[in-house]
Amino acid sequence: MKKMIKTTKIIDVTYLDENIRNLVEVYSKTRIKVGLTLAEKLKYIENNNLYKRLDEQSYPKFKNYTDSLGIPYRTIRELMGLYDAFVLTGKYTIDELTEVSYHKLKVIKTHL
Repeated sequence: MKKMIKTTKIIDVTYLDENIRNLVEVYSKTRIKVGLTLAEKLKYIENNNLYKRLDEQSYPKFKNYTDSLGIPYRTIRELMGLYDAFVLTGKYTIDELTEVSYHKLKVIKTHL
């Protein structure tokens, strides 16, 4: 590995760095879009008690349903909180919010 580092040209490293930074930006935007879209759908399911229609015995409560999704309940609540704050209350579109990182949205939300 050490030999490879010495023989790698600065132009290659610069290109690799740019590529990584572009991927990080895409990842961040995708994470926000998917997360808020997921929150929108989960909010609809919760507000209309649709989880009970799937299987009331297995999902007597919304948390039982979300536990079956494999995503921590805390994460789901965070996403739904961001959706409430920025989309429903703030009237931003999900696409507009993809320009802001997940971390920044969480920080901003605490100051609303």
